[in-house]
Amino acid sequence: MNNSASGLKIGTDGVLLGAWADVGGGNHVWDVGCGTGLIALMLAQRYDCHFSAIEIERDAADEAEGNIARSPWKERIKLIHGNISEVAASLPAPDSIVSNPPYYASGKSIEAGNQKRDTARRDSSLCFASLIALASLHLRPEGNLFLISPFDRKADIEWEATLRGLHIRKCTPVITKESAKPSRILWHISRVSGPTVTDRLLVRDAAGNYTDEFKTLTKDYYLNF
Repeated sequence: MNNSASGLKIGTDGVLLGAWADVGGGNHVWDVGCGTGLIALMLAQRYDCHFSAIEIERDAADEAEGNIARSPWKERIKLIHGNISEVAASLPAPDSIVSNPPYYASGKSIEAGNQKRDTARRDSSLCFASLIALASLHLRPEGNLFLISPFDRKADIEWEATLRGLHIRKCTPVITKESAKPSRILWHISRVSGPTVTDRLLVRDAAGNYTDEFKTLTKDYYLNF
């Protein structure tokens, strides 16, 4: 799978979200800010849904389109180059939205090295508030939003979900190595109210080896487990 042109390369965040999100039972899924197309491809491997993969950056969109075209699921994934706020009304209403959005606040110093990577990492192009607002406007009545965020954006996301009348159904802090503090959170946010499940995911143990829980979650995507 190619990722040379995309500003944000394939990494653990995208793999975690693609393996963790449960979009079963729906007909149509939006992958917003799809980058290389990784998450849409991972979900298409597990679920018999149709996907709109939306990417604003031209080179990344071209690369994602190539990755999709070479996959066994190309008939169920459509690549859309554009700003989600401009193209949303033309897309089928989603049962689920998934996104690994930019996570640095606008104006924060990032030593990215190039404009494409900067666009991919800054929330000026797609902030958490706009993503949650998008979900509140376009999700079907029982629809769900799945995303990953830095741990320090937890209060912001909880506030935005409440503001938009959405409900946090699952919250999974991610700890990259044993004894470290959580660095990310996986979120399941829904139109449907209900109890919030809170658990955690440890990626590596104290010796630096992948944990059994991480291997179980991602076993369909890694050949060396």
